[in-house]
Amino acid sequence: GMDRMRWQEQVAESIKNCVFFVPVFTERYLNSCAVGDLAAWRTSAATELRLALSLKSTSFIVPVIMDADVNAARLDERVREMFLRGFFLKVSRGSLDEQLDRLHEYLSKKLPEEKKQETNKSTTDKAQPYLDFLN
Repeated sequence: GMDRMRWQEQVAESIKNCVFFVPVFTERYLNSCAVGDLAAWRTSAATELRLALSLKSTSFIVPVIMDADVNAARLDERVREMFLRGFFLKVSRGSLDEQLDRLHEYLSKKLPEEKKQETNKSTTDKAQPYLDFLN
């Protein structure tokens, strides 16, 4: 409804500002090991980028486009929670591919090690190594 229209307007404005926020990967994504093929992985990320706030598919990274000073309270609740926890990496449009390459390389090395750990840890606990990398 109106909320989605307002969000789409924000997305359009954010694209003009060339600001991207890339959230930490969802637990399902981390468990999928879908990082073997860089080209396919980057395409999936770009697809999620176009989907923006739908968040109906959580199998891959869900980049969210927003302006740097967007009011977090106006975001979808799940995105708002991630945003307020700082689960975002700000990159410029020009460095997005490079950033995805770095994330892919990092995940490819870290994922086998992460998967050996207990699977009943909270998503926040699982995300911490990635937050350390992003920060």
